[in-house]
Amino acid sequence: MRFAHLSDLHLGYRTGNKYTTDEINIREEDGYTAFRTLIQDILDSTIDFVVISGDLPHPETVYPQHPRTTGRVTATRSRKTFRYA
Repeated sequence: MRFAHLSDLHLGYRTGNKYTTDEINIREEDGYTAFRTLIQDILDSTIDFVVISGDLPHPETVYPQHPRTTGRVTATRSRKTFRYA
């Protein structure tokens, strides 16, 4: 049995002052791009299950005073992708 262990992904983490044309922080977008690539690589492999420990969304993306939800949405979509794979 083969598994993938992912940890401390921190989706939604932002740093710096550079933004994409869609006004998404470049570092934040880099994290989403890497995560989508990782998910696709897992789906294309012979991995039997995935364990995710640590922070999936970056902590500040889940606090009510910070309305950003992209990290949570990305995490939720990835769970659905695995569920239906």
